[in-house]
Amino acid sequence: MIDGIRSRTITSRLIFHGIEYTDAGKYLCTVVNGAGRVEAISEIIVVDGRDAQNVREEVAISGANLLLRCPTEFVEPNEYLDIEWEFDDYYHPNSVNNRSLSKRLPENVQIIRNLLNIRSVQTDNVGRYFCYVTWNGSLVEQNAIILSVKEPSYHNCDEDQFMCVTSGECIDIMLRCNMVVDCSDQSDEESCARKLTTFKPILMNDEMIIHNQTLTSVTTAEKRTIPLGDELIISCGFHNQVTDPVFSFTWTKYDSTNFKQKTTIESTVNSTIRIYPNGTLIIANVSRSDTGTYVCTVNNGITTIQTAMIPITVLIEGNVPRFTQTPISFLTLPTLTNAYLSLEMAIGIKPEQPDGLILYIGGQQQDGSQGDFISIGLRNHYVEFHYELGGGTSSIRSAEPIIMDRWHLIHVTRNGNIGKLRVDDQDLVSTSSAAKFIGLDLSSPLYIGNVPDSDLISQFNGFDHGFVGCISLFESNSQSFDLMKNATQQYGIGHCDTCENTQQQQCQNGGECRENIHKLEGYECYCQSGFSGERCQSFAETCIPGICNDGYCRDDPIMKFKCECPFGRSGRYCEQSITILEPLFNNGAFLAFRTPSNTLNRFDLVIRIKPDFSLSSNQLLLYCGQFENGTGDYALLAIVNKSVEFRFDTGSGAAIIRSTMILIDDEWIDIVIRRNGRDAELQIEGAMDTISGRTPGKTVGLNLGTPLYVGGYNRTRISLPTTIHHLDHFNGCISQLKINDKSIDFYRKHIESSNVDNCGLVSLCQRSPCLNNGNCLELNETTYRCVCNDDYTGNHCERVKGFCERTMPCANNAECENYEQDSYFCHCPVGYSGTRCQQLVQFTNPRSVRMNGQSYIRFDRSFITQSIIINHHQQQQQQQPQPQIQSIINDHHQPTLIEIRFKLRTFARNGLLVFYGPSENYEEYPLGLRSDFLAASINDSHVQMTFDLGSGQGYIHTDYSIDDGQLHHVVLRLKDQEGSVRVDENIYYGQSPGNKNTLNADGDIYFGGLPDYQTMTQGLYRHGFHGCLTDIGIGDSDAINIVNSSKQSRNLVPCDE
Repeated sequence: MIDGIRSRTITSRLIFHGIEYTDAGKYLCTVVNGAGRVEAISEIIVVDGRDAQNVREEVAISGANLLLRCPTEFVEPNEYLDIEWEFDDYYHPNSVNNRSLSKRLPENVQIIRNLLNIRSVQTDNVGRYFCYVTWNGSLVEQNAIILSVKEPSYHNCDEDQFMCVTSGECIDIMLRCNMVVDCSDQSDEESCARKLTTFKPILMNDEMIIHNQTLTSVTTAEKRTIPLGDELIISCGFHNQVTDPVFSFTWTKYDSTNFKQKTTIESTVNSTIRIYPNGTLIIANVSRSDTGTYVCTVNNGITTIQTAMIPITVLIEGNVPRFTQTPISFLTLPTLTNAYLSLEMAIGIKPEQPDGLILYIGGQQQDGSQGDFISIGLRNHYVEFHYELGGGTSSIRSAEPIIMDRWHLIHVTRNGNIGKLRVDDQDLVSTSSAAKFIGLDLSSPLYIGNVPDSDLISQFNGFDHGFVGCISLFESNSQSFDLMKNATQQYGIGHCDTCENTQQQQCQNGGECRENIHKLEGYECYCQSGFSGERCQSFAETCIPGICNDGYCRDDPIMKFKCECPFGRSGRYCEQSITILEPLFNNGAFLAFRTPSNTLNRFDLVIRIKPDFSLSSNQLLLYCGQFENGTGDYALLAIVNKSVEFRFDTGSGAAIIRSTMILIDDEWIDIVIRRNGRDAELQIEGAMDTISGRTPGKTVGLNLGTPLYVGGYNRTRISLPTTIHHLDHFNGCISQLKINDKSIDFYRKHIESSNVDNCGLVSLCQRSPCLNNGNCLELNETTYRCVCNDDYTGNHCERVKGFCERTMPCANNAECENYEQDSYFCHCPVGYSGTRCQQLVQFTNPRSVRMNGQSYIRFDRSFITQSIIINHHQQQQQQQPQPQIQSIINDHHQPTLIEIRFKLRTFARNGLLVFYGPSENYEEYPLGLRSDFLAASINDSHVQMTFDLGSGQGYIHTDYSIDDGQLHHVVLRLKDQEGSVRVDENIYYGQSPGNKNTLNADGDIYFGGLPDYQTMTQGLYRHGFHGCLTDIGIGDSDAINIVNSSKQSRNLVPCDE
């Protein structure tokens, strides 16, 4: 407000004397004469040279991370308040006398939510940091922070390290909050919320399996309260100190009163939230919205488990204002916007006296008198609503009086000249103004509880003194205000204890009362795990974090919720640990495995079942489809009217093969399916005949892409083909499953499961798995070992011991292979040769080797992925300034171009040259990877390239003979579905069929041969290369040093050039 003592007008000029920051703003100048009226606006920005209003000094340790807040007298920044920063290195010890003031901050400085974040403080950061506070676009404050930097008494830590507070010791950031003390002062484990249970990673067959060690009941971590504005650090509870890209961590925050509302937390650039590689979550400057229950899950590429559940409450005290009027209490908010034609407000009050002004906002007329206004207050226990539009004051009184010392919700609306008032659930009361105007001109602040001077408001406001009591929520035109946080001015405000004993008792079942100004009664209940509702009055009525332990919770119309337990768990809350040796399926149970490989032309199936028909005669045994929505190819095995039925569709209609034999309830039966192309046959133990069938149309290949589901399927993810009707999940036991002659290990190979139980087998040795009089030794509940007699060997004592096992003739860690008639062959590692690999070999040219048909060279797949990444990076530089290369490394979907080069001289007309595809353990691949491959071979003296991207094999045949004893140059290229082979100066092209254009290969790269042709190529190749191989290059690499760079090689000798 302009004070006449400090300002005056002379003609058309406005003169200020002793101008202050509060004089900043926009001023309307109005000129009126007989010819008319004209208006103009001038804006005043108050500055005082380079002197700051509020100055704070900060001292930082060199190398530390620093978060600076502007020393403003205003409350925390909101939508009306903004802060800009400038840097002045005038105080820098190395600066010249001339100041260097610039809006450009040092490179290691970022602005995050109006805060100044300095990463790894340096001496270049010394100086003044000016912060300019603007309100509604007008400059209101100019403040400064003077930063000085001192060197630590210890060395600095890198960004991926944590500095121990006392000793200054640097430890890996992944050791922070991992529940193991690594700093001598224990600072690495301070301020860390604790985990729910203990998990540990166990390596099993080179695959990380996560086992739950202690989760036995529905429990949660201890609740943690953190003050507003502090830093929150919580651990995921997964004790893994090795950075492994296989593991991914996800944090989810659940609303404390409604667990159906959840938010996935993401760590982004310029964010105060960061998730570290070990799963630790750090939130800087926590706000009210960070209150909730935090759940961390870990995924290892195969399965997902929950490892931590931590309820967090952001402590906000003194949040709900109390107005005592001793002698005066009020607070102000900015002028309401968008209120000219209509206005809707809601306010929660708890009155202590029956009279008083609750709310007032108004405007001024040109002559300085009070104009339009709105007021709400109490008069003799009734709520009154007054408003002025320029034609007289309109008033509304509530239908009933209100009770003192109880919370009430006042709701008022004004639409044009019509006003309405409702209090709690009383009748709606309305009136209309007689004024010819419908617009409401407001310019004053919004006063809550009282006004500082009665001269500032209209004499017709209807109230003589201020409101006494508490005010909680306040909303205007759907915008919610935090009265204490958003107040631009407050005076004589006390604290309303909304969590006094009477309210605390309202939170049932151990719920905790916390202030919340956005709730009518000024508080809300934070419930213990297992309870929900506004008062925590409901138990187990909805899915809440942790209710199913590491199972999945699903809403159920009858039981309220239902737990789908993972493999090895059972019970209402998945709280019971069980050993499953023979899976029992009921209650909608199912198992899922990775998509079977090599099923395009062949799909053979062997399954042993014991059905239970007490609930249904139509049950699903097995399903695998091309797409999750049920379209495309599929294979399905079911029981229909107690008879076995097999269906498969290769794209031109389904073949239906059905047995006439009726299965007997609760008896074991073997089912065998053999499919080749369009033809298939079904054979059942005890049946007289084998039943066969053929698909209609001409399509042959069976393209499968979904997981292989056994016993049922995930109904939230998978839809069956529309031609399949009325199939329930399987009820009964399954003891054996083979796909294309490969046994499926239920325990180790499943990727998803639900409610699978054990059929009754208590020991794996009950199956007598050891052959030839071997003894079965049970190591634990799920594993055993066969102890063979002197004449046999193998995992199940299935092989007669050969010369290798009896005599171990090979030296230098060579691999011994048994031949017939007590003969053997030693496969020598690189650097050795001879019949027993006893001779040392020297390579004068390590880029050139000779192979004997039983040799191979194995390079790590990083050779090809690194070349792909470089190629991809070059493509992306034109599109993305900062490509995320690490995500490419971890992504199995390879970018487009693969190039492999080498020179060869062959001594045989056939042999494998290159193979890149699945490794020996190809069934261990993550979900979605198939047996895609790229291979090159010599076929009848000609180079041939074969590649499969998942929808059929593409071939490139060359007509250029290379069995002339000369050195030939070969280049293989694959770009999307198109491949090419270059032999010397001759180039040949080819393309793969189908619509898949990505090579999903995760194995190593082999040259000249393989350790196991049958396993790795399904018999597609049988012979290795015999000749000289030299100058191998992959991508942009130079010729590779074969001797030193190969991951594993055998039977290599120097090549005589």
